[in-house]
Amino acid sequence: MSATSSLLKLTLGYAPSLIIPRLIAFCIVLIFTRLLTPEQFGLYALVLSFGEMIYAAFVNWFAVGMTRHLPGRSAEHQAKLMSAAVIVFPVILCFAVPIAYFLSLTVDTELTHFLACLLVYVLGRSLQQFGLTLLRVKELQVSYVVCETLRPILALLCAVAFTFAFDKNYFVLSLSFFGVTLIFGGITSSYAVRQYGWASPDWAALKAMLRYAIPLIAVFTLSAIIAMTDRLMLNELSGIAAVGIYAAAFALAKPPLDMIFNAVNLGGFAKLIAIYNSDGSEKALQFLQKKLSFVLALALPAAVGITLFAQTITQLLLGEAYREQGQEILSWIAIAAVLAGLKHFIFDQIFHLTEKTWLQSVTLIPAVVCNIVMNFILIPELGPQGAALSTACAYGAALCGSIYLSAQYLPFQLPYKDMGRIVLATCTMTILLLFWPSDPAALSFVLAVILGITVYGVCLYLVGFQKSFS
Repeated sequence: MSATSSLLKLTLGYAPSLIIPRLIAFCIVLIFTRLLTPEQFGLYALVLSFGEMIYAAFVNWFAVGMTRHLPGRSAEHQAKLMSAAVIVFPVILCFAVPIAYFLSLTVDTELTHFLACLLVYVLGRSLQQFGLTLLRVKELQVSYVVCETLRPILALLCAVAFTFAFDKNYFVLSLSFFGVTLIFGGITSSYAVRQYGWASPDWAALKAMLRYAIPLIAVFTLSAIIAMTDRLMLNELSGIAAVGIYAAAFALAKPPLDMIFNAVNLGGFAKLIAIYNSDGSEKALQFLQKKLSFVLALALPAAVGITLFAQTITQLLLGEAYREQGQEILSWIAIAAVLAGLKHFIFDQIFHLTEKTWLQSVTLIPAVVCNIVMNFILIPELGPQGAALSTACAYGAALCGSIYLSAQYLPFQLPYKDMGRIVLATCTMTILLLFWPSDPAALSFVLAVILGITVYGVCLYLVGFQKSFS
């Protein structure tokens, strides 16, 4: 199977599990920016931010370690390593509790309410990701998609029902939505473990996995700090309402681009590892090169479209209290999402191939410093817009570091011809859409999106983009 066919099959296979959660995220913004004040939505955003930082520090590296060390092994080896992981995983989670308590103390709201929401989020997210990782390694796409599509749908229905039944605040929204994730996490993990079967734990294999994965703690924690710094400093310098406005706009611009990168990466990363293990670095780099072309062809026009229609998007999807400032930051968030995606899902993967994962933290340290300094300077003057600009610059610095350091271990030839074709097609689409009338009506926006996709696709075909994948 060619690199293109493999990527396309894997991307389409996992697509529903990425599209549905992102659509639900849009619905959260659409519904709850009209029901909750910016202050209450800001508290909900802080639960998410703190939860993601804890997840990054205590869980994400562990899941990546399993993804790196389980594929391509015998069923017996997978069962033994999985059994060892099941024993160790709950112990690791216990260390997250005091961190959650400490972070909750920094928020000016009811401590027990915020801590409860945070712990439910972390436990649910962790169990769900543990199970999904095991399903992905086994290439059980149907089970993966079912688990990851039903969960957000039921979670949204419960959140809406409980919010209307009890009270319109962040506590009810968070506890109901994340509570469903916790239930699904338990079900998903239990089902996934049964697919492997229990075996005598292989502690040597687990030790090898941890040796690879533990350096990722710094990587993912630093990434989470970059993602969280904007909200924390907005809360301190501009107030919790600014956090709510920023988080609502962030939820509009970043998820569509994250969905593109994750859809390509979900199956693409395991495939890349398998190619590297079986065929060597040259074939793996060829696959990674095609992956870069493929994902850039999807992400770049999407980011440009978000920038062009920022005003329309905020008018259609955000509550009135969020719109004016929200539209000012969409373009910067879109840029940040593309830069972050290229770093994490393309260039950083060379560190995974060579098992030099600790170098990822080196690429992130300048970005963290840049983000903190720029937020401190720009937020007092520009508010949420300053936070978005700081985040984009931070991810730009991190991407440059990743490109430079990864080239020292596996020189990666950029697909310049493909990139040129993508830029040409995107510019053509942009010029045409600049003449589209500015109309906040949903129908006009949908027609503009259809026109942009059509023009972009035709231009890509005319410049011969598809030939590089033949």
